[in-house]
Amino acid sequence: MAPVFSDSRSTTGVESDNVNLGGAKMTIPLQLQGILDANPKIISGAVRFKGTRVPVQALFDTIEDGNGLAEFLEGYPDVTREQAEAVIRWEQNYARRTFGLELSA
Repeated sequence: MAPVFSDSRSTTGVESDNVNLGGAKMTIPLQLQGILDANPKIISGAVRFKGTRVPVQALFDTIEDGNGLAEFLEGYPDVTREQAEAVIRWEQNYARRTFGLELSA
């Protein structure tokens, strides 16, 4: 199954754009639309780093496996540090917003 962002995130006041993947509804937050992309004809519609075939799930899996950003970037040289950091920062700010904490820049 293709990884997707939950469309429930759009209910938190984060602006987003829906992507239609042949009946499956997915949301890419507005803040990440220049960073991420999804197209049903490319890697089964998985959310990926724009301009690459690298799914964003690879970043999350790398971090979940206990590796850092450097290991991710080494394994996926088509993804820029700025792209990966933008996704991590968005995810951190999503959690911060949920818990009422100060957002990171």
